[in-house]
Amino acid sequence: MANENMNIIGAGQDTERPAPKKILDACCSKRAFWFDKNDNRVVYMDKRNEIITRPDISSTGGKRVLEIKPDIQADFSNLPYLSGTFCLVVFDPPHMLTLGANSYMARQYGKLSGEWRDMLRRGFSECFRVLKSDGVLIFKWNESEVSLSEVLSLTEQQPLFGHKTNTKMNTHWVCFMKQEAPVLGEESPAQNTMEGLQTATNRDRPLDGLKAENARLREALHRACDNWTYDCYAECRALNCMHVDVCEGGK
Repeated sequence: MANENMNIIGAGQDTERPAPKKILDACCSKRAFWFDKNDNRVVYMDKRNEIITRPDISSTGGKRVLEIKPDIQADFSNLPYLSGTFCLVVFDPPHMLTLGANSYMARQYGKLSGEWRDMLRRGFSECFRVLKSDGVLIFKWNESEVSLSEVLSLTEQQPLFGHKTNTKMNTHWVCFMKQEAPVLGEESPAQNTMEGLQTATNRDRPLDGLKAENARLREALHRACDNWTYDCYAECRALNCMHVDVCEGGK
């Protein structure tokens, strides 16, 4: 089998050599949620490369084996690929703050520490950088300790939709499609519609009836805005509504 490392560039280097595959799992760990854990369309990446064992009487042989064997060993906050390389990126970063550094959970899933917000911000930025224009990012997050809304605030890209697996696990799957920053001087596709909606909103009108109007405007945004988000607070902010912090429509 060809050496995958021959198809990768060193961090910070500039080369025209492309990656041979269309999908990147930026922190694959043991590839737990993949149906095919050796899918030949995927580059499985992790900064770790190790085999971990622990006693477990419920497992064959009385021990559990965790094998983290990525195709590429690299850090998701500094991806060693050219911009616009992949069609799809999967991003499932560490999500726990309170794990012991040497606990089995920390060794399996990783652990947030230090300037973790900056690390995740760089991770989002790098994942979107290596995506092609209109490429898709699948983001997985468990909000048992850090809320999904706080983590999504670390990227300027807007999520399309998401799904919470169940109320106990608090695991969310969120789908993005990469949007390129508009060229200076160009209008975004929804700008005229957004400005019209803002003009139509009387910032000085009383709170009475505002909730209904916000709902109507949000529905219009849903139909018209390419940057649609399911976060009602952000929608009201986009409408430049002076009551955003006090009315139910803005919380």
